[in-house]
Amino acid sequence: NNNNNENREINLNSLFDKVDEQLVSKYSVKESTSIFLTSLDYGGQEVFYSLHPLFLTSLGIYLVTFDCRSFSSQATREESEESLRFLRHWLCSIVVHSRSKNGELPPIFIIGTHKDLISSNEYAKISEKIYHSFSQSPAWQCVQPLREGIDPTQSVLLWFFPVDNTKGRNDIIISHLMSCIERSSRAQKQTNKVPFSSI
Repeated sequence: NNNNNENREINLNSLFDKVDEQLVSKYSVKESTSIFLTSLDYGGQEVFYSLHPLFLTSLGIYLVTFDCRSFSSQATREESEESLRFLRHWLCSIVVHSRSKNGELPPIFIIGTHKDLISSNEYAKISEKIYHSFSQSPAWQCVQPLREGIDPTQSVLLWFFPVDNTKGRNDIIISHLMSCIERSSRAQKQTNKVPFSSI
């Protein structure tokens, strides 16, 4: 019986090795123009904060989201302060856990959800609030702005990407955001390869 367990363990180990090899060959980038991205939703709950050191790395691209309504003219002061606290926490966590050995930080995109529930006239005010709250943060050097002219309703640079969650890719900003993420991914120097067996 003990011998069967040893054989089973050996068989499982060889099976995992084969799976690792298959995953590496399936997902490794070979001289192609395709890019494979994996997204992880860390959730906003405090119970997940202890996992940040395990998953926040210099090889990531970070999308930090907030609800645009929390900075709209209808929001209470408490709602705005809570959103600022949440954004501050995430930006600080990214700085602490994802700085590379040479001190560089990965790209950060700040995304405002539920833009369909506020007036587009409020985008500039929200952007200004974000800028004044975080422009002195070490993370700010990596925050990617929404360049002017992308959203036909705006003629100014925004420090966040206002998106309508209900439209998906039909939202012009989501499509643009996806292109920006792809460009950032291609621009990153991802030379550190980790064998699957060590994960």
